[in-house]
Parts: sequence; structure tokens; C-alpha cells
Amino acid sequence: NQAPNALTITTPIETDGVVNDAEDGDVLIQGGGAESGATVTVDVGGVSTTTTADSSGNWTLSGNELDISALNNGTLTVSATQADSAGNTSTATTTTISLDNQAPNALTITTPIETDGIVNAAEDGDVLITGSGAEANTSITVTISDGANNQSRTVIADGSGAWTLS
Repeated sequence: NQAPNALTITTPIETDGVVNDAEDGDVLIQGGGAESGATVTVDVGGVSTTTTADSSGNWTLSGNELDISALNNGTLTVSATQADSAGNTSTATTTTISLDNQAPNALTITTPIETDGIVNAAEDGDVLITGSGAEANTSITVTISDGANNQSRTVIADGSGAWTLS
């Protein structure tokens, strides 16, 4: 009796290697290299489930078979093994994903804007707005509205979460 070959895991998982809040209840993981009809066990951060390889050796978790919503955010190890009809188990193939399923905190806008809270004619072409509280290096969209018209601009927060729109 010989153990089956190690599997392959198609990467990146969830197209970008990051599992967000919309994806954490039904993580899409797929791969190949299994024996036809083999039981494939997939484990993500201690949450495990099984699926069966098709006749080509491909396998997929695509529905609610794997819910990792209760795990802590951060880097998680994904492992996959196969067991053949004789009960032999392959060595584990591993990769990592990032779980980020928590909404960011509300941003802080430094006030008053333009030092006095009033944007006058001399300032309306280059309003300076600063803030903090963003996740490091993320996109921030700032929208200014007068009730009838909106102006939106996107900036990138720095490594500390501070951002500036000028």
C-alpha cells in the first residue's frame, strides 16, 4: 500500500488570496491531482470539511461547505489531503490566505476644515481635508455634498491610517 500523491491547491483562493466578510461563509477552494473518487479533506485554520474528487482528479468547495467566519482575522493556513479507496492518506499540501472579515472603524475627519469650518471663494478650488483612523494603506473616498451636487475623491491612507485630501 502506497500513499497517494499530494494534491494541488489552485491559488489565489477567492481570486485575490483574501477572504472578506461576503466570502467567509462559503470559501471557494479548488484543486487537482487527486485519484478519481478520492475523499479530499480541506482544513482552513482548524475548520475542516471533505469533498470527493471527480473522475479527472479535480475537487472543489464552492458552497457553504466551509464557513470560517468565526476565525480570527489574519493569515490562515489552508491544507488539503486525499485518502484513496484503501484508506491511504497523502501528505498535506498547504498555502495561506488572509481573513479580513471585519468592517473598518469609522474614520475621523480633522475639524474644523480649512481651519475655520468655512470654505470661502479663495479656498473652494483646493479644500484641505485631513483625517485618521483608516486601515493602513487603504483607499479612502471623501464626498463633499451641498445637498444637490456631490464631489468625490479617493486618497490612500498612509501606514498609520492618516490621510489627506488637498
